[in-house]
Amino acid sequence: MKQDFELSCWIEGLAASLMALAPRVRPRVPYEEVDDFGQVHRYTRQMSYEDYRTLAGRAQHEPGAEVAFEESRLWFDDDPADVKAALCEHPVIRQALDHSSQGQAVHFISPYGTFRVELKTLALSLTKLAIKTDGSNAAETLHRFLTLGEARDLKACEVTLFYGLKLDRRLDIGEGAFLAPYEEAKAICGEFPFLNLRHLPAGIEQRHPLDEAPESIAALVRELTWGPAITSTEVELERILNTRFRFSFEEETMEAPSSTYQFPRDHETVRDFLCIATGEQQISRWQYVRVDKWMEDLDPNVRFGWTSGGGWVNDWWRENHFSEDSAEVFLEMVRAWRMYQGDRDRLGLAIRRLGGLPSRVGRFGTEDRILDIAIALETMYSLDAPEITYKLGTRAGYLLGTNGEDRIGIFRKVKDFYGARSALVHGSRTRRRRIDLGKALSDGRQLARDTLLALLRDGSAADWDCLVMSAREGGQSQSTQSAEPKGGGA
Repeated sequence: MKQDFELSCWIEGLAASLMALAPRVRPRVPYEEVDDFGQVHRYTRQMSYEDYRTLAGRAQHEPGAEVAFEESRLWFDDDPADVKAALCEHPVIRQALDHSSQGQAVHFISPYGTFRVELKTLALSLTKLAIKTDGSNAAETLHRFLTLGEARDLKACEVTLFYGLKLDRRLDIGEGAFLAPYEEAKAICGEFPFLNLRHLPAGIEQRHPLDEAPESIAALVRELTWGPAITSTEVELERILNTRFRFSFEEETMEAPSSTYQFPRDHETVRDFLCIATGEQQISRWQYVRVDKWMEDLDPNVRFGWTSGGGWVNDWWRENHFSEDSAEVFLEMVRAWRMYQGDRDRLGLAIRRLGGLPSRVGRFGTEDRILDIAIALETMYSLDAPEITYKLGTRAGYLLGTNGEDRIGIFRKVKDFYGARSALVHGSRTRRRRIDLGKALSDGRQLARDTLLALLRDGSAADWDCLVMSAREGGQSQSTQSAEPKGGGA
């Protein structure tokens, strides 16, 4: 902060300019009408400044008035030059503008990225806050936002909703992350936006009104800490403010050094684990970030962000109950993934393939699932041509088997599965008809899931040569090679 900046004088000057501008605004308040066919239509109507001040007062204690005020919008007939000039006197805003090539605009930094805000738009938000409280409170709120970036100690909740997943209890993942029924998550993090299904594709609302069935919704909640601020552009983010985001679900601190910054995607991995554990498709449509209430008063855009987390399919609404067995497997996988020290990119590819199995539908759904399982297995067992079938059978036997009989049985299942896979990829129509796709899919999925759990439990990438040779030298089992002829790859 510059030495010649007098905070009290700045607050007094900005507050005065906001209160002088307030009577010149043109408020518009939303309202709804129902037509003869029962359809709800949303409109806005202009309100006088005196009535708007009355509405702001009622919003302090009337829920209906609070909603109407929060959703209202302000317009100016002219340029709020006095408010903009007062804003530019703050050293943080001045620094951002000095580095900006976008004129009278800055970028707000939020937990999920940045968004462009013109000074005129900021003046509108501050004027609305000044009408609700007073000009000094609006100025102090903005200053608090501008100077909290370095502290980086504000709390927020990242929330991903899973539609159709029914939980009976909260599941704690660790380090501020948990999976919970919708109502419990809402009690902790507040109401989530866009739950009403009129925002979803046409036809779905009539088929399954999830906004009336919250028990069929689960929420993944992750706590995070962050520091708000503004900057000129995302490219300048690290150089000017060095803002860092700490997501407690990840082991590392996330940085936003450039415009290529993306929100952490671990919530998608959690969705994949849910799909693997339950064997059902888990649809997560939006991701939200809730922040402190005072920042919502500053600008509604700071309240939350969302990113697409899955697509809609014909049977997306089918309810699937989260059994205790599935919960156990899910918690083991997600906790082990946090601590995994192996090649996360490589194992992550296998996780994505296995997590996407339930969404493979249509004429070739079963065949596609078998091929995805084969890709996941070859990734997890670090395989390449030649002799894929033999290598995979041997490695799977020694990873998953506990004795010679187990290992021989696993080897044979691998051989049968890859026989089906080979018939799908290379076989004739007659050969394809002879294979049992259902058995191949069931055996392959179980083999892949057991392999994933074993690798996650181990916590690092396996040394396959060492694993196989040490098992043989220990005399724990009969050699798989002696039980099956050495074959070529599929």
